[in-house]
Amino acid sequence: MTDAEGADWWNESGDRLRAYIEHAPRKMWATDTVGRVRFFNREWRDYAGLAPMTDISNWKDIVHPDDQADLVRIRNEGFARGARYDMHVRLRRACDLMYRWHSVSVSPVPIDGRVVGWIGAAGDIHDERELQERQRLMAQEISHRVKNSLSLVAALLSMQARDAEDEASRKVLMDAYSRVQTIADVHAHLWRQSDSSITNIGAFLEELCLRLAETAPEHEISFAGGRIMVPTDRAIPLGLMLNELVTNALKYAYPDGKGGPIAVVLHDRTEGGPESGRVVLEVADRGVGLPEGFDIHARGQSLGMRLIANIARQLDATVTVASADPGARFSISIPRRPA
Repeated sequence: MTDAEGADWWNESGDRLRAYIEHAPRKMWATDTVGRVRFFNREWRDYAGLAPMTDISNWKDIVHPDDQADLVRIRNEGFARGARYDMHVRLRRACDLMYRWHSVSVSPVPIDGRVVGWIGAAGDIHDERELQERQRLMAQEISHRVKNSLSLVAALLSMQARDAEDEASRKVLMDAYSRVQTIADVHAHLWRQSDSSITNIGAFLEELCLRLAETAPEHEISFAGGRIMVPTDRAIPLGLMLNELVTNALKYAYPDGKGGPIAVVLHDRTEGGPESGRVVLEVADRGVGLPEGFDIHARGQSLGMRLIANIARQLDATVTVASADPGARFSISIPRRPA
């Protein structure tokens, strides 16, 4: 299509279509096939302070300088595909020269199987975006304060454990310390990210394994797993269950005191099959194995095993326990999102 043909479509589009766009309650515009703006509607002109017959060839001056390169790149990619493109961009308001965020969508106009031009629309999302930013900062501040409070509790438990007069009391206090510190670690992880509603559970569990490894240098704790995004309300339960399983292996898998490997693997089951849409956490050791007839749901299990079973029930997760020959393997399958 020649430039002349691309320019003609708007002139031939008819007064009714032009009137619809002119009076639309959103900022709208039309371009030819090569991106030259043929028309801005009244909503756009009022916002940008343009007279009806103003030269509109320099429309990019209204776009924030930091957004112009991205706008041109995304526009050119859309033109090359002949497909709709969307982006967020800041546009200058004439009455106060303030740049406000807009959601921009531009779609091709096909006639007889070919693109003859483009129609664009922009909606003001500035207030909504500022509200989301304030909420994000507030959530970060809350996570930071919760993390500090929990870290203080963990420190107190650690101090009490060091001063405990008998080994049994020391172990109970150190277990409590580890659980509280795990929850504090979740909030520390959330505080460092921009969106507190979801979290990279792989990165968090890897950090948790590194912390646990520091407390048991005689053991080799490894982690394997990629970037898996889950709702934040899944992070604390998964962290607690991992903490219990690794701690259990540290206590009982290698009773000779020489230590050994503990492997943590995180799987993302996105393909079809019974595990589709679930995250699977596996913890395996090569130690002495499980007692004969071990059942995680049986009465009389340790507090850590009862905690795992209760969390799994609340999250509709399944816990599988098997002998690894040598050692033991625990597998927890949890839905990525609540039912």
